[in-house]
Parts: sequence; structure tokens; C-alpha cells
Amino acid sequence: MTSLFINREKDLEEFTTIYNYHVGTDFQYALPTLIIFRVIENLWYYESIHHLEAKKQLLNYRWLLSLSLISKEFFKLTSSLFNRIICTETKKVIQSVKQFKNVVISPHSVLKTINHFTIDLKIFKEFINIANCSAVELSLIFNELLKLKILNKHNQHFQLQYSQAIVQYMVNLESLSLESIVIDNSKVLETLNEMKSLTSLNFRYSKFAKFEFNAHLISISIRKLKLPQSDSYFNYSKELLQLNHLTSIGLGSFDKRVLELIIGKFNNLTSISFLHPRIDEIEIAELYECLLCSQDCRIQHLTVDKASKWVKKLLSNNESIETLDLKSIFSSTYRISKYCSTIKKLLYKRDPFSNDKDYEATDKKPTGYVLVKIKRNANTFTDTRYAKKFYNIKDFNNQSALHFESNYANQMFLYAKKSTFLIN
Repeated sequence: MTSLFINREKDLEEFTTIYNYHVGTDFQYALPTLIIFRVIENLWYYESIHHLEAKKQLLNYRWLLSLSLISKEFFKLTSSLFNRIICTETKKVIQSVKQFKNVVISPHSVLKTINHFTIDLKIFKEFINIANCSAVELSLIFNELLKLKILNKHNQHFQLQYSQAIVQYMVNLESLSLESIVIDNSKVLETLNEMKSLTSLNFRYSKFAKFEFNAHLISISIRKLKLPQSDSYFNYSKELLQLNHLTSIGLGSFDKRVLELIIGKFNNLTSISFLHPRIDEIEIAELYECLLCSQDCRIQHLTVDKASKWVKKLLSNNESIETLDLKSIFSSTYRISKYCSTIKKLLYKRDPFSNDKDYEATDKKPTGYVLVKIKRNANTFTDTRYAKKFYNIKDFNNQSALHFESNYANQMFLYAKKSTFLIN
């Protein structure tokens, strides 16, 4: 056995590039650095995204971050992965802000670049306080920020100075989401107009007060816009028509008269989200059908808050939708998606009342979809899961599909329950 091992070692020396990869180092056998990095990336995203419980997160990050101690290369890799921060704990706010600041600006910290930042408004208020962070420190912390989500658990109003701080320090910001926030000053929106990098605004769960909505409050650079669900838009429907540069719009429950106005006017619209029409809203339902079943429809991303037979009817007459989000569990979303051949991606929720796992095949049917991403909502502690079509299930029966999937052990395939009840 020893002689066999020695012969194999000589073979490796002569014929493999892996052996020569680390010539001059203490390592005789090692994978190429690129492959090592890909392995770490996969582990990182699996451990930090799929395991959402707070206790597990702490343990996972502890060993993941320890990888940065191996070498400068590993330090840079870990730093590039550790770029999404959630800061919503409001106990000892000032102390937490100063500690966070010291970590980010420290040359020895792995936390160098923040791309996505979720923060409570109470903490954000202390962040932009010059007594806690100087202007230079704020610029260093937020210079690379691309996505900002501000939550409001303490019923505070969004003041003008907050939007001014965003404009001043977050010069590369592309997406801003304000949740459960009251905006009672139109100058807040006017200030945000100064940001030419900003392409997405989300006020869906917030509220406008003490001023009337005006199209001039929304910058022409904005492509994705979600306005408060609670507001009625007919009073300024003419203002909405001036926003024809949008590619994605969400207005909550559309008024019939607003729907009549926007059909055919938003030629660039590729994404739309709305609340499911009530049973008595027959005319509104027909207008949605007119919008989504037209041959000229360009909608690629559809979001409706309910899986129903009416949505199934919509999809069976649509040839443009590629992404479907019904705010429902995977089995319901998948079953309806089958009525539209162009759908390639599904967004769904985990069933909070069941321990059933969609990636376990027991008593379920293969779907051809794989889980690719999980996003957690720090405000509601729920998560949105993203599934992508990996193969066409119509080309297989159940047994051959399972055999095909066995060749891809690195993919998390999803399975649907054999029967799902749909409401009207």
C-alpha cells in the first residue's frame, strides 16, 4: 500500500498542474485558489442565508469570518462576501453606533464594504448625528452603499435632515426602501431627486401626509416605484400618467378609473404589483385582464397578493410573464405557474404553520425548480424565497426526473404537494 501511494505521488508530480500550483510553498497538494474561493462562497451563502435563525447565524459567522485570518487573499475574499448588514436592535443605540463605526473604519476589520444596509430609523438618526460620527467617517461607511432599507418601529416621522444625509453620504445609492414611515414634508422627496444614481424607491408600507403627490417629486432617473398602498390615487391620476418612464410600478389597490387611464400609457412597464381584486370588483378584474392578456403586454414580473383561479385565468392568456410572486407557498405558486409557459422564476413564502420542507421529495412531485436565494425581512421576520427553473418537467416522468436530479447533488431541487386548494 505504501509503495502504491509513492507511485501515485510521483504521477501527480509529473502530470498534474495542481502539484505545480503551489511550488515553493509548504503545500504539496492543494486546489487552485479560484476553486477554493468558489467553495467558500458556496458555504458562505448556504450558511448565512439558508440558516436564518439568529443563534445559528452567530455561530456560522464566527467560523466564516475566521477564514480571514488565513492570508491576505482570504481576508479580501471574506471582506467582499461580508457586505450585507442588518442593524435593528435599538437598545443602547449610541453605544452601538460608535462601536459599529470603529469596526468599519478599523484597518484590521473584515467589514470594509457595505452594499446592502437595513437599519431602524432610531439608529439611523444617531448615525448621522455629528456627535457620534464625523462627515468623513460617514462618507467612509456609506460610500459603497447600493441598497438602503430604513424600518420604523417607534412611530417616528421621516425628517428632511434624514434625506439630506442620504444625498450627502450615500453617493452611489441605487435603491431606497422606507417601511412603516410617515413622510409629511414634500421636500423629503424633492431632496432625493438630487440623487442621479437612485433608480428604485419603495414607499409601499409608508404613508404620505400633509402634502399632495406630484409627479415632479419623483426623479426621472427612477425606474422602479412603489407608492403607499393606503393612498387613493384617482385625485392625482394625471400626475401618475407623467411617470411613463417607469419600468416597475406598485400602487396597492388600483382604482378602476386609474386603471383605465394607465392601460396603454405605460409602454415601458415590465413589472407590476397589485392587491387581488375583491369578488365585487368585477370591472377592475376585467381591466387587469385587458392589461395582462393583451398581445402588446410587456409585463415580465407579476406580483399579486393571492393565489387564485382568477390569477390562473390571467396567466393562461399571457405570453410575457417570466417571474411570478403570489405571496403564497411554493406548491400553490408552482401549480398556477404551469398555466403560463414563459414563467422561469418563482417567488414564494414558507408555510409558517407547517414543518414541511419543499426540498424534500417525500409524497411530492418534482417541479424542475431549484432554490437559488432566500431574503429575510428584518421587520416582519419572514423570508422570501427565490426559485429558478432548472429543467422542463414536461420532458420527464416523476421517476426519470428524480434520476436526472441525482446528477446534480449541489442543487436544492423543489417539490410540490400533489394537491393544492385554490380559492376563486
